[in-house]
Amino acid sequence: MSSRIAPLLLPLLLILLQGSSLSADAPNPDEIDRAVRQLGDDNYLVRERASKFLWEAGKPAEAALRGAATSEDAEVALRAQRILVYFRYGVYPDTPPEKVALIAQFRYGNTSDKQAALIGLRDLQDLPRALALLRTEPDERLRKQLVGGLTKNLDRTLGQMFVANQWAEAGQLLELGAVDDAGMRNLAAYLLLRDQLDAKIASLQERLAGQPDPSDARLLAMLLRAKGDLPAAQRAAEKTDDADLVLGLLFEQANWKPLAEQYDRATGNDLATSSGDVVTLGYSAAHHRLAGNRQQFEKAADAIVKLAERKPNKRWYCGEALIINERIDQAVELLREHRPVEVFELLCRQGRFREALELAAENAELLAARLPCRVRTTHSDLFDQLDGAFGLIVANLPYVAAGEAASLPPEVGHDPPQALFGGGDGLAVIRRFVPQAAAHLAPGGWVAMEVGADQCEEVVGLCTAAGLVPARAASDLSGNPRFVFARNPPAA
Repeated sequence: MSSRIAPLLLPLLLILLQGSSLSADAPNPDEIDRAVRQLGDDNYLVRERASKFLWEAGKPAEAALRGAATSEDAEVALRAQRILVYFRYGVYPDTPPEKVALIAQFRYGNTSDKQAALIGLRDLQDLPRALALLRTEPDERLRKQLVGGLTKNLDRTLGQMFVANQWAEAGQLLELGAVDDAGMRNLAAYLLLRDQLDAKIASLQERLAGQPDPSDARLLAMLLRAKGDLPAAQRAAEKTDDADLVLGLLFEQANWKPLAEQYDRATGNDLATSSGDVVTLGYSAAHHRLAGNRQQFEKAADAIVKLAERKPNKRWYCGEALIINERIDQAVELLREHRPVEVFELLCRQGRFREALELAAENAELLAARLPCRVRTTHSDLFDQLDGAFGLIVANLPYVAAGEAASLPPEVGHDPPQALFGGGDGLAVIRRFVPQAAAHLAPGGWVAMEVGADQCEEVVGLCTAAGLVPARAASDLSGNPRFVFARNPPAA
């Protein structure tokens, strides 16, 4: 123990441990109420005996002392508060001297002293008292640092405890680590699996009713969230200083109107002056759109466009924000000159193929002035509008069977249907394509196409029947047969 702490610790030990004569019988409520009233007695000795009695009463006197601590009688309030300070730090009449010493070390020491005190309590198998001490540390950064030292190698330690069926000790360690989001989630998972979530929620609610604490309120919100009671979790979160937690819970409840209002307030967005960065403006637009706040949504969308005009280097991000908020035409207009490839893909995904090809033609003309390239775009149903023979034909045709629509991954559903579905077995378009491609291949020319993993054999047969040899299948990077290559025989 540091020499700096020793002088402070000695009087504490003398006050708490000397002259304490613990009674075998717990005091009854009437005795406690009488002692509380005597804290304000005119006789000094009566006041001292009352203080000693309430101190020795320990936990049964805490509720009465909390009430006395707010008394209008300054003497009563001061004496109650002094006793409650000891209780708050986990010092009771039956606390062993070595633990009192560690508590004093934590209370009065520097960071190293505090860390050593917590580890000392842990080694004495008194994790609950270490947890109580951590709650008294007002500096959140220091509290997290202390927890880090105390719960070092927590995963390995917990694993050993689980194997040894030391569930109670594991729960105490998890409580110690519940000072940040990750720690609170770990504790919530443990309590849920051990069927102890409701009991812990009730305990926190009772503690918060007597002594409001933002950290406890945050933990309560996280536990209620794990339970699935999102409205109650939100009410608990509103008693913390964590705006992000409140916003997250509003989002999970799809409570868009208050979310839109609180998000703008929390981020400082001013849609009237188009202030804000692209991220906050994008989210603000989404929240107002989902809330049905049409006027505010329009303001947010306009603010995004104005931001792109003021900061051209942010143009792509502004375009993304507009796309997310279903302002596709605005995004296309904003990006078509500077990001033509992305706009081309966007138009294709919407099934707006003619517009996509027009954009490609515009871009080809620009490239032709600088590069020796020849590009021609044509809007056609397969080869209907094409003439001539080609050395290479590459095609990604619709090949999904109509009956497979319900089993497709959600992200695939954003593609236009005409780009996905190829009839009953998925090969309707490919059956038309293969003979037409064979007719438009130059001697020695190749055709390459993507098909379904279970379609390669049949498509190879179609190519062979059309006179394209050799025809073969190839696999993708996952090892699934996905591509077919075939060649028009060279001229004799």
